[in-house]
Amino acid sequence: MSQAGTPGAGTESPSELRRVVASQAGQLTQLQAELQKAFPTVQSQIRVLETTSKTTVDSVAGLTSKMDAMSGALASIQQSLDTLASRTSPASPPDTSPSSIPVRQPIPRNEPSLINPRAYEGDFNQCRGFLAQCELLFTHQPSKYAADGAKIAFVISLLADRALSWAVAAIETNATYATDYSQFKRELRSVFDHPSDGQNVASRLLICHQGSRSVADFTVEFRILAAESGWNDQALLSLFRKGLSDSIKDLIVRDNPGTLNELITLALQMDARLRERRSDRATRFNPPHPNPSRPHTVAAVPSASGTTPPPFQRALPPALTAPTSGFGEPMEIGRSRLSREEREHRMSHQQCLYCGKEGHFVRACPARPNDPARR
Repeated sequence: MSQAGTPGAGTESPSELRRVVASQAGQLTQLQAELQKAFPTVQSQIRVLETTSKTTVDSVAGLTSKMDAMSGALASIQQSLDTLASRTSPASPPDTSPSSIPVRQPIPRNEPSLINPRAYEGDFNQCRGFLAQCELLFTHQPSKYAADGAKIAFVISLLADRALSWAVAAIETNATYATDYSQFKRELRSVFDHPSDGQNVASRLLICHQGSRSVADFTVEFRILAAESGWNDQALLSLFRKGLSDSIKDLIVRDNPGTLNELITLALQMDARLRERRSDRATRFNPPHPNPSRPHTVAAVPSASGTTPPPFQRALPPALTAPTSGFGEPMEIGRSRLSREEREHRMSHQQCLYCGKEGHFVRACPARPNDPARR
């Protein structure tokens, strides 16, 4: 069959074309309406963006102005530093670049602040203590005295008189003493660390005795020598007992302490007890001086008739009113008066209060003048 009368593929009728055109026109109209509706919102967003952009530009301009001002201030400070450096050393101004400026190391907060030792003038008995104080400072402030030169400079700054004269001469003779602290300290000790009496520690310890001192004073000297000697406890215990006074030895004769500390504690207790008893005895036998301007009143004795006469007053002689010692002897010897320490010493050792010798008291002293008024 022939198909000549059938429309060909891809051909459209006019009515269909009009329908398509009308449909597209309607879509365009709808799109235009939507655009007109969204246009105010877009304009509003554009205005917000413009305002924000303007604020950002103003902020950037303000920051730029501040940076320019800071740059000017830094330039002025740098110029002032350069002027000050040129006045200090005009011949060779220092290099102010960051790489050439030394960085000062801060002192750690945990390092204590210690007081400097007193000036050392060359006393033989104080050399070791002076160096010990310096070493203590170096140990607790290592960042400040890390170099040997700093230690030597600190020690020399505390020297005076002959010690300073020696240090100056020693450094001029041997420059190593200015850079090596161990050699400097060794040389300083070899010159000044000597006892003033020329004896070593062992000899001084063997002749150390209490004498008329208190046990506390004797203990201090003994402990210093004992620490320097390095002897064992038993040897020191024997020497300490040997050095005590006879009065303390008599009080501890029955005790047998096992260590030096126990013996020292016992000796201190006995010395305190002995001094307390001496003080009590002196107070009991030495009443206060009566007032010489006030006469002594003697009690009236009833008469045979039973009447009591009026009391009468008379002044006692000075010999009867003078204070007496613990042995019933006058404190005042001749025209001088013994000190309290000397009087207690003579009383504890049974010595005469007039001549100081043993075997008799002042009333039987052969050296005492024959003065009836003093008897």
